[in-house]
Amino acid sequence: MPPPRPTPAPLRVDLVGSFLRPPGLKEAFRRHGRGELDPAGLRREQDAAIRDLVAAEEAHGLPLVGDGEFRRENFNQSFAVVAGMEPW
Repeated sequence: MPPPRPTPAPLRVDLVGSFLRPPGLKEAFRRHGRGELDPAGLRREQDAAIRDLVAAEEAHGLPLVGDGEFRRENFNQSFAVVAGMEPW
């Protein structure tokens, strides 16, 4: 039998996506950038950080959970290059 869910907070919350990256994940991105960590190793670090984040989100009783955008190096990665615009 699953444990009881926490009582929902008396306010509305929206999950917008990005969470602060934990120190270990930031270090993994740095190591990957220096060529010290291969893509598979970076993926393992991302997977572990995402599992921890989802567990925390569930523990707080959030109605939706997400990956915190932990596969991106930074929040603006997908906006850095836009067709027809100069790169940042």
